[in-house]
Parts: sequence; C-alpha cells; structure tokens
Amino acid sequence: MKSKALIKPLLCLALIGTVATSPYKLNLHHDLTTPVHAEKAIKSITFVSNETNKGNQLKNIKSEKKDESLDKVRESIKAGLLQVNETSYSTSNSIKSLQNENATALAFDVKEVKKDKNLQNLIHDSLQQGKQIYIYGELSKGDFKKLAKIDELKIPTTVNGTTLYANFEKEKGPKKSKKTGVDPVDSNDNVSIIGYSLNKESLLQYTEMNVNSYDINGKPRANEDEVYMQEIIMQQADIVDKINKNTLQAHGLITKNQAAADSTRVQEKYGYTGSAYGAGNTLQGRVETDYYLYKANSPDGSSTFDYFSLKPMNQITEYNDGHSRKLKTDIDIPTSGDELQDWDPHGTKSTTSYSISFGFPWNLSWSASWSDEVKIEDISSRELDYARWVVTDGDLNHQDFRPGAAWASTGTQAYAGIQNWATFWYGPSDQYPIEAHNKITVSYDY
Repeated sequence: MKSKALIKPLLCLALIGTVATSPYKLNLHHDLTTPVHAEKAIKSITFVSNETNKGNQLKNIKSEKKDESLDKVRESIKAGLLQVNETSYSTSNSIKSLQNENATALAFDVKEVKKDKNLQNLIHDSLQQGKQIYIYGELSKGDFKKLAKIDELKIPTTVNGTTLYANFEKEKGPKKSKKTGVDPVDSNDNVSIIGYSLNKESLLQYTEMNVNSYDINGKPRANEDEVYMQEIIMQQADIVDKINKNTLQAHGLITKNQAAADSTRVQEKYGYTGSAYGAGNTLQGRVETDYYLYKANSPDGSSTFDYFSLKPMNQITEYNDGHSRKLKTDIDIPTSGDELQDWDPHGTKSTTSYSISFGFPWNLSWSASWSDEVKIEDISSRELDYARWVVTDGDLNHQDFRPGAAWASTGTQAYAGIQNWATFWYGPSDQYPIEAHNKITVSYDY
C-alpha cells in the first residue's frame, strides 16, 4: 500500500477514505432487493415557470402524446401515485409563496433561473427543506451550484461520528495530453438536466440526464422544453414504481460494504441516462448506465499506486419503433500519473456471452450473456489509457453490456470517465441514425 500524503485537518473530502477500510460504504446505488415500504409511496413534482405554454406541454406528456415510453408515467398518474403539476409566477411575492409548495420535487428552466434571483433563493430554500430540485436546459455542475447558491455538490452522511462525502464535481489533475478519438469527460461539462437533493432519505440524491433531439430526417435540432420535462417525469415515475414494488432501499447513504476476496466495492451509482428524441418529441431510444467502483484490498506493496477497477452496466432500451444495432462504450483514465493496466473483453469476437477477469491485485471477475449473438470489437489503447468497445450485429434492446477496466492510481483520488453512444435507427425504413449519449465522471477520494 502506498503511503498517503498529509492531508489538512478537517478537510471533509479526505474522510471518505475511511470507507474503504470500514465495514460501511457510500450507498450511491441502492439495494435492488430489499423490501421497504408497507404503504404505497406517492411522489409529486411541480414545474415552476412564467411561460404559459408549460401547461400545454405537461398536458401533452400526461395524456395526449402518442409515446409508449410514457405508459408507466400515465399508469402512475392514474393510480394517484404520481402527481405532476405546473405553477406560474409573475412577481417576487408569488415566488416566495412557492416556498410552501407541497411537492416533493420542483423543476426549473435554467434560462429563467439565471435571470431571477428570487428563483435562485427559492431553489436554495427548497433544497434546505429536503426537496429534490431539477434544473433543465443545458447546464454544468458549476452552473447548478451557482444558481442554487450552494458551495459544493456533495452528499454528506455520518458513520460512527465520522462525516463522509460523495463529491460529484471534484476532478483530479493535471489531465494527460492525448488524442483518444473522443472528447474526454470533464466534470464541468454541460448536461441537459441535473437533479439534486440534500434529503438522505431520497432514493436518488444526485442525477444527470442528457438529451439529443432530431428532426423527421434524422438531423440534429435544438431540444425543446417538452423533452426535458418528459425525462424528469419519467424518472419520477420510475422511482415511484420501484418503491412500490419493494425493489429499492429508501434510506441512507451508508450500507455494509460488499467485498470480493481481494477487492471492495467502494462506490456505486445509478441513473445516468442519454436519450434520443425524434420528430414530434417522441422518444426513440435510451442508454442508461449504472456503475460499480472497486478498490483492491491487497496491493502489490507499491509506494506509488493504489489499484482500482470499474464495472459500468450499460443498458439500451428502444421505444416507438426505434431500433438499436450499435453501442460504443468508453472508459478513460485521463489523469497524468495514472496508468491503465487491464481491460476486458479483450480482442474482437462474435458471441452470446463473455467473462470479465482481472488478476492480482484486483482478483475480480464477472460474466454476462446476450439473448442474441453480437460482435464485440475491442479498440482499446494501453498507450493512451482508454478501454473502448463497439458492440454491433445483434439485438441490443434491453441488453446489458458490462465491460471492465482496471488501473493504477496515484495520490488519494481515483478518477475516470465513462461514455456511451447508442445508435438508433428510425423512420419508415429505419434509414435515419440518431444517437443517445451519456457521460459520467467517476471520482472517489480516499
């Protein structure tokens, strides 16, 4: 194990390092098997805006638009488990009155928030009340912090008197100078939607969503507010559905550590989505990513490195006659001094199953299978420190691609980027390729 540099007293982020050696971990990906609620959970979200057309857009989403991806939303609304509302404002007094809004979540248009200090105060106060706040319309994490008047995007919790943090914006530097063929993930990149809550009981305290829109001829076009609103409502419906099916654990950031023989899962996260909308703001396809980050328990005695491995779980879902036949996945180790050591799957193969295996010091493995034979093309580069695959030639709908990468990390922060590009074909003859893209910053201080 390498020796750690002296860290300033009371530097909160450093405390997260105790997770790796304690029997507890940050519960960023909730247990998907633990029953929790005896009563039906009800969620309510209110979209706050001074634009009169927001009500018409919500009506379209809730009942009028022909879009099969909204079936769960409409079922939840009909059953009274999800309430979706819109409220307008015109003066600072009407904004202040929204502080008494009973919704469990509020959503705001970034264009309006940037222009209105009263809305910014409302967002800040609502966060302190434990509400989940969404800001949509292309913004960075830095934008969210500034508009919400908060210093950091992080989730605190306490274990045995020790405060730990999951930080969603801290980067490790300096970056390597390299050409990888794709733009690297940056923690301050713009995303379409950011959702955040300070409530430790929230099932999803932090989320990012990316949206791409295309016209009837498959040409990129600007996103309309309706697609942002649909993404947020779909996420709320998904949370309600999982709670009421007793499939999500609804408490805490800390759970018992789950460890393999030689690697400990130190971080989990779920709900990073990328969506592609076609003509009429109709969802054609989505890629969603969860990930596990593991830290090796038995390093090789190096005074320079600690050893990590990353397991992204990427699932494609087709909607409304969109058809996917291609997924590109990238894991990048971008920081100078960090070195990609291994990745899997290796080589190019056509298969219905595959196994991932990392030897000492990780000693970690898993396997996965497909319902259809696919071609997995390995285009990784040890020299440029990225692991990359292209999956084609099979039915990818509802399939999970679970590759892995392992690396040696310097300092006291593990840092990596994950990106996925899912290509969907739509149109009368599936002649138009459109793309859903998500990007994830993995950052762990120890």
